[in-house]
Amino acid sequence: MSAPPTPLEDGPTGPAPTMDLRVPLGFKLPLDWRTYVEDGRLPAPPDDLYAFLCRAGFAYVEFSTRTLQDEPERALLTREAAACAGACLRTYLHPYTRGETNPAAFGPGEEVRPALTAILRGAADVAKGTGAPVRLVIHPAEARHDPSLGAPDDYRRTLLDRSRAYFAVMAGLCAEEYPQVRPAVEFQMPAPHDSTIIRIGDVSDELLEASAGLPLCLDVGHYLLAVDCHAQAPVPPEALLRRVAAVHLHDVVDGRDHQIISERSGRARACLRALLDTGYAGGVTLEYGLAAIGDAGGIAPIVERSLAVLGAWPA
Repeated sequence: MSAPPTPLEDGPTGPAPTMDLRVPLGFKLPLDWRTYVEDGRLPAPPDDLYAFLCRAGFAYVEFSTRTLQDEPERALLTREAAACAGACLRTYLHPYTRGETNPAAFGPGEEVRPALTAILRGAADVAKGTGAPVRLVIHPAEARHDPSLGAPDDYRRTLLDRSRAYFAVMAGLCAEEYPQVRPAVEFQMPAPHDSTIIRIGDVSDELLEASAGLPLCLDVGHYLLAVDCHAQAPVPPEALLRRVAAVHLHDVVDGRDHQIISERSGRARACLRALLDTGYAGGVTLEYGLAAIGDAGGIAPIVERSLAVLGAWPA
């Protein structure tokens, strides 16, 4: 069981100094967020959402996507990235891979390579269209273990090796063909203990090995779950922090991930503070679940609340 959240209190002689958060802020959205609004899964945002985010001080939008292999998805990305650029926002991408498009399937065959190439080409097209580099956040391998695959620890080692090979190829392609695409390998959400799912990179040492030298994305909520599930240290080790190039910021409340940060998000604040103390100056993406956004009344109130919390967090 996790420790209770740490309240952030004033010091004995008055208000404590606040955290100097001079880093670009981003907001995470599904690429097809307009469909979510139309069908009621997302409360209606301000009329011009991107202009609203820019006025609020955000520097970019991070879109969750599939693998950009389908023309409709690529066309939608082109439109949304152009709309972001028109509102002075940059575009980050976070593709989600499944099955034969996931690093878990990376091996001697070519099954995964078309998806990997499509992701990089899609990100490169955004960079070309907007005139700015694109941060690309991507997960290591995830797969279900079956007894026919051997011992769980052996299969986990196989998935780790496949992740490392996948990211080594990605690093080479970015260096040679897609220099405007900037990958970052995400700290994964730990799988439930009673699950057959294996997720590579849900502990620090494994993420460092699997990422093949690429920069990392510190998902704060995922890390806090790893503290609770895998006895990770309360804040990430310096070896990990020094590799971070992107952040997903959200809280864990009663075991639920992707919750809104609040004045009681002491553990999340401690992780972010440790990162900033290394000199980190990259992006920090607010990544909230749709249910959490709905419970809070929509994007506008969440933005206002989150910025107030960040502005009040003590140094």
